[in-house]
Amino acid sequence: MDSQQTAHPPASCPSSWLQHTPANSPEGTWLGGALNTAAVGTKLTQANLIAYITTAKALPFFIIAQGDDDCQVPWGQSQELSDSLAKVGTRQPDHPRGAGHADARFESTQSAPDLTLLAAFFGR
Repeated sequence: MDSQQTAHPPASCPSSWLQHTPANSPEGTWLGGALNTAAVGTKLTQANLIAYITTAKALPFFIIAQGDDDCQVPWGQSQELSDSLAKVGTRQPDHPRGAGHADARFESTQSAPDLTLLAAFFGR
């Protein structure tokens, strides 16, 4: 994940984004160590959602809300997930240009339309 952020750093935080590889990162804490260690490698592979997409018999509805100026989560993570979902025929989300982490634009561009779709789907 850090390599994705390094390759395409967000404009608003080109050198001060959240690190994901160290053992004390949120991911490292969850998996029990630094992401670039052999001890965590198997857990990291098992936790990778993309590994399950191509073999899933059915997939749930996905809402991916992330812009390309997120200092917390590398934009490449959402793009990789979006690309994998596209290969199996699920709808593609928008990635608002310049939107950051928890950006208010997601309410109008994604949350409201997605909730309307879910309400129609579930008949509410």
